[in-house]
Amino acid sequence: MCPKSNDVVVPVNGGGAKYYLNSGCSLTLANQALGSNAYNAVAIGDFNNDGKPDVFTAARDAVSCTFINDLNTGASPFYEFTGNGSWSAPSNWNCNTTTPPTTIPSGRTITINGSGTTNLDIDQSLAAGSSLSIAASKTLQVANGNTLTNHGTLTNDGTFTNNGILKGSGTLVQNGTFTNSATGVIAPGASPGKLTVTGDLDLGSGTYLCEINGTGQGTTYDWLAVSGQATLTNATLTVDWGAFTPSAGDVFTLMTFGSRGGTTFGTVTIPAVAGLSFTTSYTGTAVSISAALLPVELTDFRATLTDEKNALLFWKTASETDNEGFEIQRSADGRDWQKIGFVAGHGTTLEAQDYSFIDEKPFSTHLGGCKGGCTNYYRLRQMDFDGASGFSKTVAVFMENTIARPRIFPTLTDGVVMIENNGEAVDEVSVFNVNGQMVMAAKQASQLDLSGLEAGIYFIKVFYGKNSLTERVFRK
Repeated sequence: MCPKSNDVVVPVNGGGAKYYLNSGCSLTLANQALGSNAYNAVAIGDFNNDGKPDVFTAARDAVSCTFINDLNTGASPFYEFTGNGSWSAPSNWNCNTTTPPTTIPSGRTITINGSGTTNLDIDQSLAAGSSLSIAASKTLQVANGNTLTNHGTLTNDGTFTNNGILKGSGTLVQNGTFTNSATGVIAPGASPGKLTVTGDLDLGSGTYLCEINGTGQGTTYDWLAVSGQATLTNATLTVDWGAFTPSAGDVFTLMTFGSRGGTTFGTVTIPAVAGLSFTTSYTGTAVSISAALLPVELTDFRATLTDEKNALLFWKTASETDNEGFEIQRSADGRDWQKIGFVAGHGTTLEAQDYSFIDEKPFSTHLGGCKGGCTNYYRLRQMDFDGASGFSKTVAVFMENTIARPRIFPTLTDGVVMIENNGEAVDEVSVFNVNGQMVMAAKQASQLDLSGLEAGIYFIKVFYGKNSLTERVFRK
């Protein structure tokens, strides 16, 4: 039973007495001048009303420390960062105890109350029902390369900087200053999910990564819900389709807010899906993307190798609506693309049309091209007069390496050596004796005069593009 006034006062000179409390009781340490004397006080009861017995231990060495342990788990429900710097350093936590577990369970709390910046340099998770609080005028930053997964409640009354990844399906209570840096990524859910922000949110110069695995808002595709003003101006929106293929008519409302600050996302990246175009729409309270059939009906698109070692692209359309034309794009890896040409369209027509384009400089014909040859990938970006666009499927051709090796002759000479390189001078030439000493060098050379060298064996090394060739010659 609780004593009078439902309160237990524990004096520091309690003589080792233990106090047992029922649920709803409170405990207070006596307010005394403690000096530097060591002491211990213990009370047992259900302090956090979870129906489980807890033990309260107050201890003092040179400083005063207070913590609570759950007898069922042996873990503390309260963690306080009081130091400066690394999250993973035990000395930065109250009582110099160990760091919190990497997943904070339900009912547990972390408080950021450090003397400087708290640097979250590990991956940390908050389970549903747990919390993390940044005290007023205190700072927490997620380090670049680390992830804070919030399925509970994160309350920012100070300064919160995201240089890494902030994800989860919990709530961010935004009362203080939030900065999403250029390396910062906000990714709701732990797969698709809903991340709720109470207050205003400026996405800064970072990225909102939206994973879309279906058409369910907040369940199979990500949803960032901001109750206050959302500022998008300098941020990037990146869509990840995963294994999902959208269909024409699909609409994804991936962000909602009370109001919108700035204009639109600075950059929007939506992976191409054959036959579809995508439109990003903004209202005063939401951002959504929608899928539609391309206004051009592309019936064929192929790439072949010509006798001249060029790449010939050929495509057909069955009909066209408002078609400005086709931007031809090429890639060496199928990921990074560059524009290499443009072919005008036929506007609006119901008649079939044939198109072609020749790439005269595929990658393997460049000086210093791929060893043994390489694959050239091509795609079309179909563009409307109103600015809408969409991508075709990707086609590819394999180009064997056709780079010719220079020829050095004669290899037995009393003076002049010729360097034949398809009518062009090689970039650089070096001549070495049998001891490996360089005895002559030249740039943009097509011949060398060895008459000034003593008779003997020499090695001529020529550099052409990214390649080199060494030939042995004998000076008579």
